[in-house]
Amino acid sequence: MGHPGPTAAPDASPADADADVDEHGSVSGQMESITTRGSIVVGTDGSSISNMALDWAARRASAGGGIPIVVVHAFASDLPMLGFGVLRDDDTIRREGDILLSAAKARIHSIDPKLPVVTACVPGFAAPALLRASDGALMLVVGAVGRGVLSRVTLGAVMQQVVSYAGCPVVVVGRDPRTTAPYGRVVVGVDGSTTSLAAARFAFTHAASSGAQDVDVVTTWQARGRKDPLLAKGSDWDAYVSSAQSTVQSALADLVRKHPEVKVHHEVVEGDPLGVLVERSQDADLVVVGNRGLGGFEGLKLGSISRGLLGHTPCPVVICHVAGTPVKQSTRV
Repeated sequence: MGHPGPTAAPDASPADADADVDEHGSVSGQMESITTRGSIVVGTDGSSISNMALDWAARRASAGGGIPIVVVHAFASDLPMLGFGVLRDDDTIRREGDILLSAAKARIHSIDPKLPVVTACVPGFAAPALLRASDGALMLVVGAVGRGVLSRVTLGAVMQQVVSYAGCPVVVVGRDPRTTAPYGRVVVGVDGSTTSLAAARFAFTHAASSGAQDVDVVTTWQARGRKDPLLAKGSDWDAYVSSAQSTVQSALADLVRKHPEVKVHHEVVEGDPLGVLVERSQDADLVVVGNRGLGGFEGLKLGSISRGLLGHTPCPVVICHVAGTPVKQSTRV
């Protein structure tokens, strides 16, 4: 899979941006004007979980034939965790950020030395920087937690903001590293909503380009009250399953034709959607869902199922939005 590499914006060449180009074609330095279009963007803060995100992105970029990677580190001099006065000025903080980004680049190249890598050390808070970088990117990869004060017990605030408003699919790498061999299996939740079909497209593309053999499409149903049609007298579960399977298979027909190498399994399950997907994640390489499904209310950015999956699966979770619905951001970091 070929993708154009990230390039300096027309009004800012690498030289203008005080950038250095290494023997791998990687660019680094003060690159506030690079474009992220067509790239995998990774947010890093030097934590162990963000290193896992770097590893995942590098493997995915390598499997995709050398997809460009943009590594973003943001810094804000008023953050209390910067060392209680040890890092007192922006120049010192930026130098520390550049060291962190150099280590991130080396980590990526230890997985695939040929990957084109751009690094950006951006002043300001992490969430706005990553949201700007997400528009036009193939995907944005982040860790579920970072270096925040409560990072050991809560999901990261940055992660929660980017999964709600990003302009591309967001891959959230969880707390537990995958220590087993790949399962060759991607699980995707599909309920017929537009966002769930976007999730299916991501799942098929990922499976086809990463070598995964199977895509398990899961549709769940759970009674929502006494008036639920399936609880009415004479309701037929088999007929409902058949109807749901037919509807989803019709919606996925183009994807199946486009990716004949992918084995597709579709199952309609009666049960709590969140519980079913968490269970299926135990032997999957990836779980993919839309940012919200058919439930909820107009304007809801992140549904209960997608929110509930974050931090509760042993494999990464991908949250997909419908193109054009997120808040519009600049394509430049």
